[in-house]
Amino acid sequence: MRTIPISRASGIAIAAGTALTLLLGCSSGSDSESEPYSYGPTVDVGDGTARTYVESGDDGTPQAIGLRFSATALDGLADALEVHTLEFPAEADETAFDHLTLDWNPHGHEPVGLFDQPHFDIHFYMIPAEKVDEIDPAAPGYAESAANMPEPRYMPADYVPAGPPEVALVPQMGMHWVDGTLPIAPGQYDFTQILIEGSWDGEWTFVEP
Repeated sequence: MRTIPISRASGIAIAAGTALTLLLGCSSGSDSESEPYSYGPTVDVGDGTARTYVESGDDGTPQAIGLRFSATALDGLADALEVHTLEFPAEADETAFDHLTLDWNPHGHEPVGLFDQPHFDIHFYMIPAEKVDEIDPAAPGYAESAANMPEPRYMPADYVPAGPPEVALVPQMGMHWVDGTLPIAPGQYDFTQILIEGSWDGEWTFVEP
């Protein structure tokens, strides 16, 4: 289990104690249908499935929000890009998160030497899907919105844009930010997981494991 606390950022309404959690390769045992978990709809991934969930405390307050893969989801993965949009269960309405997208990149993506290995990108969005779709280079005001960065106090500490706009800015996603204390450059950073942040038009908009 990988748990990523997000309480380090200030200035945004996130339910107290909320964390992002990824459960990889979990079976559908008896705990998967029991309290305190609530689940969103499933999607087919590989030879298995994936679904969102919210874990609630004894008082019903969301304690963690995340994505769960079934035990066979990492088998039989496609050889082409797959993008899934997953809704959260109703219990997530008390958190800052709206939905997530699960992208399987079988051949990685640019920059070469950094993100060109097979991997999942998982965007936990804090804005509705229709607003994400509006991040379109053909849309009026696109350049102005792209250049409108959030105030530093609204972003996680030490995060900086992940390069020049032609690298860091992705249509239908937004500006990508990385931990500026890490040597994240092709050939300089050996890693198996990373946490990226996202913004658009002056707002912090997603968290991306």
